[in-house]
Amino acid sequence: MLKSKPTLESFINYVTNKYFVNGIELSLAEIEKLMPATFSAMEKKQVTDFFEHMGTPARIKEALLAKGK
Repeated sequence: MLKSKPTLESFINYVTNKYFVNGIELSLAEIEKLMPATFSAMEKKQVTDFFEHMGTPARIKEALLAKGK
């Protein structure tokens, strides 16, 4: 997936699913390293802003589970 030009949404889903499915939580620095070279500076900023605002995938999971209660 990351070899082609993914959309912002598919990239964010990829990072989040790595945690949900495999239990692999990436730091913001690791996420930045994974971003495709094809992403523009604005796209990279949008991804980092998303994770800075939403928090880690673990925090996102907790919020989703709490919302489902």
